[in-house]
Formats: sequence, C-alpha cells, structure tokens
Amino acid sequence: MPSKLTMFSRLPLGTFSLRYHSNTFRRPELLVRVRGRLNAFDASALIDTGADRCCFPASVAGYIGIDLGGIAPFNLGTVGQPVRAWEHRVVLEFPELQSYSIDAEVWFVDNPTLNPLIGRDPLFSQIQLGFRQSLHAFYILTTA
Repeated sequence: MPSKLTMFSRLPLGTFSLRYHSNTFRRPELLVRVRGRLNAFDASALIDTGADRCCFPASVAGYIGIDLGGIAPFNLGTVGQPVRAWEHRVVLEFPELQSYSIDAEVWFVDNPTLNPLIGRDPLFSQIQLGFRQSLHAFYILTTA
C-alpha cells in the first residue's frame, strides 16, 4: 500500500525565502488577502504551525465589513494572557500561491498589535508545507 503522501498528486505552489522580521529573525511569511463583504485587507502573515486557526486583529473585521457586535466573543488562550476573539467565515486568498483561495473560519482577536497568523486549520489540510532552514527557505505543495 502506498504511503499517504504518495497518494496525492502534488503540485508546487512555490518556494519562498524566509523573510526578516524586525531585522533580526528570518520567518516564514506569506501575503494573505482577507476578503469580506465590503473590502479586502492585505497583510504579510506569519505561517504559525502552532496556531490552530488563522488570526487577525479585530480591526480587520470592521475594515472588510464584518460587524463583530452580533457575534459572541470567546476567550482565546495565548502565550500571554487570554484575549477576546470572534470567529467568522471569510475568503482567504494567497496571491503568492498562484492566487490560491479558501473559505475559512478565522479568529479576529482583540489585540491591535497582533501580527496576522496563518494557522493550521483549514489550510494545512490542503497543502504540504516544508522548511529548508539551512537554505532560509520554505516550500508549499498542493495535496490534491
């Protein structure tokens, strides 16, 4: 029986350089476009394999036309203290990945200084992500 990885036809979506963050660390970041009813918001987002979901500052929700007032907040555990967050479905587009897009439940977080995060759900079930740290690079393949 073939291994699970060989059962997928894998197409390269790209190889990317780790980008400098605050001129000190190289981190895996991608341009992500969060599309709402009114607008779209573009941001360089950190690929965070430890984050459950994609996270954006709550101000992004208002900018793209989502009213968080009618959505019940929940407490999101973080490395620091818990913060308020709201969940909402949006379209995420990745211009650097051949305009790859997905519908996703994301978290809008009550933290204005939050660096946008690309978390595991749902993107990591649709791609294969690999790191070549010695080359300061990462790559992304489709899994289907």
